[in-house]
Amino acid sequence: MYNPRGWVEVTGSNVTLQGLYIPFNVDITSASNVTVKNDEIYGAGAQWGISLRHTKNVTIENDSIYGPAGCAAQMYEGVSDIYGDSTGTQIIGNDIWNTAGPVSVGNGLIEGNYLHGLTQCGSEHNDGIGVNAGSTSLVIDHNTVLDPLNQTCAICLFSDFGQVRNVTIKDNLLAGGAYTLYGGLSGNQGASSTPGVTITGNKFSAMYYPNGGTYGPAAHVWSGDVWSGNTWADGPHAGQAIAH
Repeated sequence: MYNPRGWVEVTGSNVTLQGLYIPFNVDITSASNVTVKNDEIYGAGAQWGISLRHTKNVTIENDSIYGPAGCAAQMYEGVSDIYGDSTGTQIIGNDIWNTAGPVSVGNGLIEGNYLHGLTQCGSEHNDGIGVNAGSTSLVIDHNTVLDPLNQTCAICLFSDFGQVRNVTIKDNLLAGGAYTLYGGLSGNQGASSTPGVTITGNKFSAMYYPNGGTYGPAAHVWSGDVWSGNTWADGPHAGQAIAH
């Protein structure tokens, strides 16, 4: 349903939005089993492309989600779990660009997406995939996440509003940011561990910065995390293992 205040509102369960051009924010509120598939979502001045509020089992698949180039009407986030309590979210095979942060969720599956063209228009952090409210179960698999900016990351696990736990990051291609990957130890909670975090088989690119990110490939990774098979995709150290 179009809300005359300027967004598309989905409040019913078992709803599918498919094959549509939607030049507004899609706001999904207190609904279950919603599918947003094969849509083009363009948000000039929209805070979010797709926003999730207290949802269950939302699938966002094969969509193009983007804002205008430049800063005149920046889209802030492509897909965002506003309150950090949505569960069963699946974000699969989407192309998301021209946003300050393409994806901000803490639970579910993020797989096979192309996240790129991050835009900085102020003092905001720029996270390709950002987790800010902790995590209880999240898989980040086979994504290409390219942050051409010198901050903040391709993937950020932050513990500002909850502990990061049970996250699998595997087989992604990552580049850019200050550090390309943040592992979850820093934050206002003072997290000293990130139990259940596995970071394996990822390739880090030097396409923007010789060290992957401005300062290096990874930071704040707990020594108890599983870290293996992470290598350089290109550059002078192509194929070599990356330690943490």
